[in-house]
Amino acid sequence: MSGQFPKTVGCSIALLIAAHVVGFLQIVRFTQAENLGVSPWVPYALIAVIYGGFAWLFVLVFRGVYWARLAYTFLAGFSLLASLPHWPELSIPAKAAFLSKALGLVLLYAPASNLWFRGPNYSSKRTAAERLR
Repeated sequence: MSGQFPKTVGCSIALLIAAHVVGFLQIVRFTQAENLGVSPWVPYALIAVIYGGFAWLFVLVFRGVYWARLAYTFLAGFSLLASLPHWPELSIPAKAAFLSKALGLVLLYAPASNLWFRGPNYSSKRTAAERLR
């Protein structure tokens, strides 16, 4: 983490949280409307674990932890790629969440964000393993 907290990271986190709130609401509505054939607490326990993991990653991203940005990028990138073929069938809120997540990911890699994640001891001569710490 280096210097003052960049607005690009703050905007990114806000956009990503907004996308996940929309997704959360859609999942809850789906689990209430459908008979999933499992105990009613199972989907909610799974949702709590998944969104708890996202919250933990957001806290680490907020703190400038390099590997958390990479982990979130992998998860969100996979989610975006999996949703892309279904774009025409997505609801308006789902499309808004998709675009919010995509823009949030782009902002995580803006120049100001990169400085935040590199930290004060960044050196281009460090190995990739050293940068992940």
